[in-house]
Amino acid sequence: MPRLEKLVECLGTALCEYATAALARLVPFETALLEVARSLHRLTTVQLTPADLRACLRELVSSPAETVELAIQDGVAAIKPPVPEEFRETLVHYLELLPELVRQALRRPGDPDGVSVPEQLLVRRAEDWLLFLPDRLPNFRMGDCPSGIDNWRIEGLRGLGPYAEVWDGYDDQQPELSPACLKFVTDPKSRDAFQKHIPHLKRVLDLEVINGLIPLRSAFALTSPPCLEYVHLPGYDVSNLMHDARWKNDRPRPEQAALIAKRVARVVGKLHRMNPPVVHRGLKPSNVLLCPTNEGRVSIWVSDIGWGQITAAIHDRAELAQAIRRSLRGSHGPLYWSPQLRAAAPPDPRDDVYAIGVIWYQLLARDPAARPPAGEAWAADFRRYGLTDGQARLIMACLAEVPADRPGDGQALADLIAANMTAAARNGDSATIRLRGTTSHELKKHKTDADAVRLKLRPTPEDEF
Repeated sequence: MPRLEKLVECLGTALCEYATAALARLVPFETALLEVARSLHRLTTVQLTPADLRACLRELVSSPAETVELAIQDGVAAIKPPVPEEFRETLVHYLELLPELVRQALRRPGDPDGVSVPEQLLVRRAEDWLLFLPDRLPNFRMGDCPSGIDNWRIEGLRGLGPYAEVWDGYDDQQPELSPACLKFVTDPKSRDAFQKHIPHLKRVLDLEVINGLIPLRSAFALTSPPCLEYVHLPGYDVSNLMHDARWKNDRPRPEQAALIAKRVARVVGKLHRMNPPVVHRGLKPSNVLLCPTNEGRVSIWVSDIGWGQITAAIHDRAELAQAIRRSLRGSHGPLYWSPQLRAAAPPDPRDDVYAIGVIWYQLLARDPAARPPAGEAWAADFRRYGLTDGQARLIMACLAEVPADRPGDGQALADLIAANMTAAARNGDSATIRLRGTTSHELKKHKTDADAVRLKLRPTPEDEF
């Protein structure tokens, strides 16, 4: 696979040029990632045509693992000057992350598994590469069996963030619960915040099953690192939907955006109406999942309940490359924080309303990196596609600086969205929607068995709860 080997050689060369300290494990990868992306873009622009580049990515995500492994070994061997031995193992480990990270970026309505590449995909600028590049090495490797979390074996890497890494987990002794989504809390500050928020996690674990909310099944508080176990759902997230629309140069779809915003608001609204309210505080495109059904529709699910409260307590400033990459992936939390959350105010349902307003606007813009709009002029660009004045005003109400000017909670927001939709879209309030303008594909129905949901929290030695 000479094209894939050439891509590996280009990336390996860029890493050896700008990330030697990271390869030596002296500094984090993200400190050099932007320069790596710029170098990679220069090299691939000269050595690979856009069609060749799409073919490289296609081979990367669709070829057997052993074939990709050989291409990585051959590509590393072709780097000039040769890779020093002290860097080689780390470099290969980093490159081995590419297939799964690229598949995650390519999941979309036409291909929920991310094993193909859109013909319209173009890497126009160096920053576009950050969507596909890991910004650090994970703590675990495929096949590891971390101690203290029952008999879970980790297989596929699902996510790599600043505070945690997420893996598919399999337990041969509990096949009915496999796969699970295992979130390992790897950052020291996030581990401290995890311990402080154990009472909140316990409350989340005790929630009744809510349709549209991916349940937290277990919290392993005493393991190192701590781990959260969620129900696993197949599909893709809202940031994938936005990228797919942009790659295809699809028009904005205001009714579709409103349907997704309404569904998310309805799900978290059930949490907001509890006494006292449960606030998500981590709503963002990467946490809104679209699961294909047999009927050619998608169900909409909110993930990461419990985790948002933990990350909201951490106000670290991200490296520029981190912020760009996570914005492209729809996972840069600060972009969705209300002014009150930024100021470390107590949780309020209107924090979630603000986040939904940002996601709603980004769905219109088809861009998970878009910042919240200001003023009223922005709406003119979308009115010709069907955005109503009422919907535009409602988005701006969600984004109001003062909480009292926002809808009071998710349920109130969902009702207001419904009142500002066309009669056809408003009819009924289905938990599923049909995505317009997407490519047809094989659909697999996934049903969550509520009876199989296991709710437990690992107690501390003092049995504090």
